[in-house]
Amino acid sequence: MANSFTRLISGRNRAVLLAGLGAGTMATGFLLSESGSLSADTKKKLYPPSADYPDLRKHNNCMAAALTPAIYAKLRDQVTPNNWTLDQCIQTGVDNPGHPFIKTVGCVAGDEESYEVFSDLFTPVIVDRHNGYDPKIMKHPTDLDASKITNGVFDEKYVLSSRVRTGRSIRGLSLPPACSRAERREVERVVVTALAGLKDDLTGRYYSLGDMTEHEQQQLIDVTSFITRHVSPHSCCQDHFLFDKPISPLLTSAFMARDWPDARGIWHNNEKTFLIWINEEDHTRVISMEKGGNMKRVFERFCRGLKQVEHLIQERGWEFMWNEHLGYILTCPSNLGTGLRAGVHVRLPNLSKDPRFSKLLNNLRLQKRGTGGVDTAATGDTFDISNNDRLGKSEVELVQLLIDGVNYLIDCEKKLEKGQDIKVPAPVLQFKK
Repeated sequence: MANSFTRLISGRNRAVLLAGLGAGTMATGFLLSESGSLSADTKKKLYPPSADYPDLRKHNNCMAAALTPAIYAKLRDQVTPNNWTLDQCIQTGVDNPGHPFIKTVGCVAGDEESYEVFSDLFTPVIVDRHNGYDPKIMKHPTDLDASKITNGVFDEKYVLSSRVRTGRSIRGLSLPPACSRAERREVERVVVTALAGLKDDLTGRYYSLGDMTEHEQQQLIDVTSFITRHVSPHSCCQDHFLFDKPISPLLTSAFMARDWPDARGIWHNNEKTFLIWINEEDHTRVISMEKGGNMKRVFERFCRGLKQVEHLIQERGWEFMWNEHLGYILTCPSNLGTGLRAGVHVRLPNLSKDPRFSKLLNNLRLQKRGTGGVDTAATGDTFDISNNDRLGKSEVELVQLLIDGVNYLIDCEKKLEKGQDIKVPAPVLQFKK
């Protein structure tokens, strides 16, 4: 993986190279020599690791549970080829202890190599967050064949909207917490150039945050109002639309609001059913959505769009970050694997009042949120229901799991409407080792 970065910068101007390292040197405690290299002397720390170890006594996140003084001592002075450090990985989890009853992740990757260089931390975090999935021995399946989906059209008396989203990262470029301005602009150039090649119902347009006119802003406000009602971001993302500067401390502590809005934007097709956010929490966030309950059509468009985008990027000499153990590589460990969140907004006025509702969701490997996004309370009778897992199951498996689970919830709602009893199903198998 290091060689890909070396090849990428080998022909660049030295000033661009140093600019590319600029973000990576933040808060490392290291200094560049006049030649632009990190010498052995400048790598030395003034204090021992024990003096630098963060106070995590009141923290409730996966990072705090995994980071022992011994692991910190081993990893503190390590750097990735892009000059990203352990302290930068964990800063968001140090600054944000987490909710007493909700365990957040608490760390981010600055580049693809972070998951290897700091594996002593990331491996237990991944095992914790992904229900025992061990990236050292287990392999992640990928499957984007939407024809395998069955029973994928919901009863629209209950399901109001359907969507599927994921993220993709461009290999050879730092992830958003670590990228320089030059790298961020390169991500935008590579992706936007590729998206211009999409055809037919995927044909669309890119809107740069820095270049939009007032008329274009109003058009995108209209898109925003639809997305914020029907598409909710994931656990590490703010609950508002891309075009607001990140204010969540989870993101700002992870260095993701730098230079806003430089090289950020949104691309969407003409029907506004296939969207790609550029340079938000990940290099790209891919979303397929529509009103109503046709999840199979949403997933088919999602798979077709992803395949075309990857092909167009490969034609230009680039590729997505992926490996057989972690699947697709993204900024937050919670989104490794598929990075996929398939979800619906569904009305369940009777079932939501049943004391077995939470147990039903847990056994079906589903999660509920409010319809306004990740930080909104799941109150009332309409919920955002989505798959809970990302890693260890393929895209097809996760979408089918969501479909089967939501159909079961709707059947329970119909039985309760008639005064009939419901049953809690046996727990769904999470993955095969």
